[in-house]
Amino acid sequence: MKTEQEIRYFAAVAEQVEEGTINPLTAYIQLRYVKEGIEAAIKSIEEAAIEETRKYGREEIMNNGAVVRLVEGTPRYSYKNIPQWNVLKDKMAKIEELAKVASKGMKGFIVDENGEEIPAADVTYSRPYITLKKIPRINMEH
Repeated sequence: MKTEQEIRYFAAVAEQVEEGTINPLTAYIQLRYVKEGIEAAIKSIEEAAIEETRKYGREEIMNNGAVVRLVEGTPRYSYKNIPQWNVLKDKMAKIEELAKVASKGMKGFIVDENGEEIPAADVTYSRPYITLKKIPRINMEH
């Protein structure tokens, strides 16, 4: 199937949900399974695609209607080897835990072991989301 056809198919599914001709939950589950399959396929070929892109160095190339360029990994820093950082991180973790407890209480603050008031943390909630768990199919034929 060509990419344009796939995109049109997925757009049609969304349109049918909007029109009420497909159950939105059924469509969501089907599209999530497609997404999982696509993500697994991409992951399985990603290293080969990186190696292919390396052949072109840092220059951008055109391939299948896309401009492609390899970007090397970005640096990640760890501060765990710095004693001062660890001390402050531990203090921050204690304050965060006390602020969480305070946010669940009625006063809006909590007093730490030094008699200092720790205000309640501001609480926000992420968007709701749906979890999926595939049910194994049972083969009743013997």
